[in-house]
Amino acid sequence: MKSGMDSAEFRAHCKKFAEEVADVVEGYAKNNFKILGFLGKRGSPSCGVKETWTKISGETKLVKEQGIFVEELQRELERRKIKLKFVDFEREEVESCVEELEGLVK
Repeated sequence: MKSGMDSAEFRAHCKKFAEEVADVVEGYAKNNFKILGFLGKRGSPSCGVKETWTKISGETKLVKEQGIFVEELQRELERRKIKLKFVDFEREEVESCVEELEGLVK
């Protein structure tokens, strides 16, 4: 659950990792590679792009929030003025996920 993971220590870890990922993205872009996007896992407390599982008033709920790492990565990419498409993957909706990814390639 995101609520159980969201600590200063874990955020700092995610921020450092986000900076490293942004360095890689920036390096590829500077060498004329096209970065299609970031593929996250829907519901993940760290890598959810549109939704994440959390506890609210003792109940586990899927909420319309990003995971902790995705929040930190988007913040770092925005700071560097890097635009990147973020896509959620859901194993029960593989076809629609693949269609969205194909849209990025075209």
